Amino acid sequence: MNLKAERLVPGKKDAFYWEHIQRYRFTEKYIKNKYVLDLGCGVGYGTAELAKLGAKKVVGVDIDKKAIEYAKTKFKIQSSKFEITDALDLPFPDKTFDVVVSFEVIEHARDYKKFIIEALRVMKPRGYFIFSTPNALQHRAGTSPYHTKEFTPQDLRQLFPKIQLFGQFYLNKEFLRSESEYFKRYNKLTFGGNK
Repeated sequence: MNLKAERLVPGKKDAFYWEHIQRYRFTEKYIKNKYVLDLGCGVGYGTAELAKLGAKKVVGVDIDKKAIEYAKTKFKIQSSKFEITDALDLPFPDKTFDVVVSFEVIEHARDYKKFIIEALRVMKPRGYFIFSTPNALQHRAGTSPYHTKEFTPQDLRQLFPKIQLFGQFYLNKEFLRSESEYFKRYNKLTFGGNK
């Protein structure tokens, strides 16, 4: 599978990989023994990581049929499964999941408000919606042709009055060792990058 439309297909564990995997590792204390939805799972590496981190059951969903086919072939883990579905019309009943995880997806949604409504609909009361998105105030914001909406911290606070915001910092050795290679790859991917 080729890397297209900002999709990570794991191969070499370079900085691009570590940037993505650290987001999933952040969730560990929230997902232990929980029923988790990986919303916009891509090729499934994050769904597999959530299962390894101790989620009771993980469902990875993505609208891309090829990505889900790849995930089903590559990441066969008993406590996880993959489904082709549109994030704007999830096939799950209300209050199904303890935690909804969605990394670097909301900025691609054709209707981000519907995306949020669906994520919150399938989440149990007192559950967690853990997501990441580029900060629109950062250098190179607005340069990705794949993003429909980029958010500032203020935008997110207006959408989620009880939000807790975090930044991502690259302190692990794996990232720092391959940072130069990461930026070369990322700049090619987003026509100027969106760090």
